[in-house]
Amino acid sequence: MRYYKIEMEGIPRVLLSAFTKVWRDTKDIFIFEGNKPEIEVTFMQEGDMHMYFADREKIIRPGEMNVRMPWEKFKRIYDKGPLRSSTMIFTGYQTIQEIDAEEVIQIYQKGLPSKSTVPTVFTLPEIVLQTPMKAEGIMRKMSTLFIFGNGGKDLRMFSCLFQLLAELTETAIMQAFQESNTGGMYSNALYSRRATEYIAQHLKEKITVSDIAAFIGISNEYLCRLFKNETGQTLISYINRVKIETVKELISTHYISLREAGMQVGIENEVHLNRLFKKYVGMTSTEYRQMLLGL
Repeated sequence: MRYYKIEMEGIPRVLLSAFTKVWRDTKDIFIFEGNKPEIEVTFMQEGDMHMYFADREKIIRPGEMNVRMPWEKFKRIYDKGPLRSSTMIFTGYQTIQEIDAEEVIQIYQKGLPSKSTVPTVFTLPEIVLQTPMKAEGIMRKMSTLFIFGNGGKDLRMFSCLFQLLAELTETAIMQAFQESNTGGMYSNALYSRRATEYIAQHLKEKITVSDIAAFIGISNEYLCRLFKNETGQTLISYINRVKIETVKELISTHYISLREAGMQVGIENEVHLNRLFKKYVGMTSTEYRQMLLGL
């Protein structure tokens, strides 16, 4: 299985998002020369799509999804008979790198501690063997927006695209774990990912291990153990680190007090906040401000 590491350079553009439903009496053949900077995602709902390359053949069956890279040259054939599919084409990426299953897992594990930020790097499989229902729903929404969208259409399409790429990245991780015969590790990786996502979504609140464990549906002890194994740090340490990194950004870019910044990340006790700041930053908030001012 081929995988692709895609780094975005800013706001990508969706060039096409459409749903096709037809009955074909003959085979339709499409030739791709591989000379346009476009990535295409096609979800097959009914009918088979055959793709012939110089060195291999792919068949995309109902329930599967194909990801076409810009440089790929091939002949695509749809069999006669009923055909239903959704296709989305976008551009605006910075780099694309072909990687294997082990590299997908390595990228995922290295990226765990920073899952609180908006992702700019995605990993996609060349074939999604079992399309998640959420991904299918996002593609339907994108097709509707592309045809009928009005004010704010581009922004909503951009949001949907990133949601879709995030879902396909999740699928790539799952397939990579299964392909490398470490499928049992995937559950732990998924639990850790959901924990980091919960923390990012509830950053302004007081977060406890019990809150996260209840959200995921596992015990506190199991969550703490697997999170440490996956990320190399304790769950409490990760929560505090993410909150303090946010506090650092707030006091350096919004020019608010440490206490006000703490309130925005759910830490109301200023003494406790000062202690955490010194622990994770290595200096007090006053010293940090002075450093920013060059004093």
